[in-house]
Amino acid sequence: MIAACTDAPGGVAPSIAVNPTIGTVATASWSRTGPERTRIVVERSGEAWLATDWQDAELAHVATLFALPASTNLKARVEVEDVGESDAVNFSTGPLAAGLPLVAVEGEPAWGGWTATSFVGAVSYAVLLDETGEIVWWHEVDVPRLSRVRVRADGLGVWYGFAESEAKDSGGLRSVSWSGDALADLDVPAFSHDFTLLPDDRLAFIEFDRRELDDGEPVWGNRVVEGDATGTTEVVWSAFDSWKPGVDGDVDAQGYWTGINALDYDPDRDAYLVSARGLGAIVEVGRDGTLGEQIGGPQSDYVFPEPDDVPQRQHQFERLSDGLLVFDNRDADAGSRVLELGLDTDTHTAAARWTYQPPEPLFVYALGDVARRPDGSTMVAWCTSGVIDHVSANGEVLGTLRLDLGAGFGFVDRMDSLPGMNPVAY
Repeated sequence: MIAACTDAPGGVAPSIAVNPTIGTVATASWSRTGPERTRIVVERSGEAWLATDWQDAELAHVATLFALPASTNLKARVEVEDVGESDAVNFSTGPLAAGLPLVAVEGEPAWGGWTATSFVGAVSYAVLLDETGEIVWWHEVDVPRLSRVRVRADGLGVWYGFAESEAKDSGGLRSVSWSGDALADLDVPAFSHDFTLLPDDRLAFIEFDRRELDDGEPVWGNRVVEGDATGTTEVVWSAFDSWKPGVDGDVDAQGYWTGINALDYDPDRDAYLVSARGLGAIVEVGRDGTLGEQIGGPQSDYVFPEPDDVPQRQHQFERLSDGLLVFDNRDADAGSRVLELGLDTDTHTAAARWTYQPPEPLFVYALGDVARRPDGSTMVAWCTSGVIDHVSANGEVLGTLRLDLGAGFGFVDRMDSLPGMNPVAY
C-alpha cells in the first residue's frame, strides 16, 4: 500500500511489508509530491544504519530493503534530500528459515563489508553474510553443488553457478531477486566451478571442453566463455588453443587434464586470471583469447627455486601488486594452506613470502578461497571443511565462522558495499 501524498518537509512515514519467505527482505513504499530526491533510511538500535539509493522525484516510490538482520526490531523513515525526514515506523524482520545451517562465530572477525557465498550440504543455499558472519539473506536452491554466488551489479539480486558433478553435463547459471523470484536462467550444462561478472552486464564462466586424443582416448580440458542473460554465449579461449594434452601437463586415466577451477576478471588489463589445478598454474587470458603471463605450470614465465613453493591442486587466488595470494589445496598428507608468492619480474622468479596453515591441518579437497584486507590480514575459506578464518599478518586467528557439521562453504565474494543498500552516509 502506498502512503498518502503530502507536502510536509519529510513526507509521511513509509509502508513496510516484510517478505513472508525470506524474512530479512522487505518492500518499502512511499509517496512524495516535491521535486527533491528521496530514500529510505533504516534505523537499528536507535541509530541510522542502512539506506537505499536516492530516487528521483516522482509521486510513488518503491524500494527493496535487504541485508537486514533476522528476528530484529527495526525502524524505517523517508529522507528527503536537503529538506527533512518523515516519522519512523517500526517493523520486525522474520526468523531464519528452518533447516538453514547455522553459523557459529568464534573470536571477532573484522574483515568488514558483506560476503556472498553458498552453503553446500544436503540442501544448498545462496547466502549473504554481514561483517560479523550473521546471515542477512538466503535462498534455498534445488541443486547439489552450488559453487559460486555473486551479487548483481544492478542490485536486483544475485547470480549463482552450479554443477551436479564433473562427469555429468548438468550445470548452469541462474539469477534470483532478493525476494527469491527468478530473474534469468542461463543454460550451461558443461559449467565448471566458477564465473565472474563483467562491466558490460555480461558474465564469463568456465566450461568443460571434452575432446579425444589421437588414439581415441577422452581428454577433459576447459574453456572460458562469455554470455548474457538472453542466453547468447561466445567462447573466448580454450586450453586446447594454447596447450597440448600430455605435453603440457598429464592426462589421467579418466581423461582429466587442465582442471580449470577458478576465474577472476581484471578490469585494468581487460583480462581474466584462471587457475588450472591440473597444471599447477595460474595464467592470464585476454578477452581477445590471447594467453598472457603464466605463473607455474609447464610453460611458466617464472622459475621456482624452492619446489615446495609451487602451487599444488590450487583453487581461488588474488592477484597482489607484486605477488599472488593462493589457496593451495595440496593433499591429505600435507594439508591445505594459504600461499603468498612474491613475483620478481626482473629475475622471473617466484618464491613464498608468507604461508599460513592452521595448527591442526585441514585438507580441503575442493574449492578454497582467499581475500587480502588493507591491513594485511587475510580471509581464508576452508570451504569443504565449513570454516572461514580471519588471519592476521603474523598468523593469529582473529575470528572464525564455522558451519553446522556436514555443511561446507562455496567460494566467497567479499564486498565493501552493496548496490542499493549501504551504510548511511551524509
